[in-house]
Parts: sequence; C-alpha cells; structure tokens
Amino acid sequence: MGAMRVEKLVSIERIRQAFRMLDINGDGYISKEELEEAMGFLEPEIWEQFLNDCDLNKDGKISEDEFSKILTTT
Repeated sequence: MGAMRVEKLVSIERIRQAFRMLDINGDGYISKEELEEAMGFLEPEIWEQFLNDCDLNKDGKISEDEFSKILTTT
C-alpha cells in the first residue's frame, strides 16, 4: 500500500511540473497564448476542444486544479 501512495504522489508532482512548464507567466492559469508558446500554433478548433475538455468553470483558461483533474480522472 505504501508504494502505491508514493507512486501517486510522484504522479501528482509530475502533473504539477507539467502545469508549471505550460504556465509560462506564472499566473496560475494556462492560456491559449501560453499553450501556443510551448507547442506552436494551435488551430482555434483544437483550443476550443481543449477548453471544452478541461475548463470546468468555463472562464476561458485552465487552472492547475482543472489541468490535474483532467489528467487524473479515469
């Protein structure tokens, strides 16, 4: 049981690290501009799909909590 807990904590930390890499300006959100800076140009439809999947409160940006939830929900 202890090993599973450690593995989960490592996974959570990796998700946080990935979020921080994408949150370039450090404001606690991933914007379309930040995602494009990290990944290159995004077609508007791709960004809209990303928002539909991740932006739970529909504010037009992705918080760390939203990012984490979409990656840990099975």
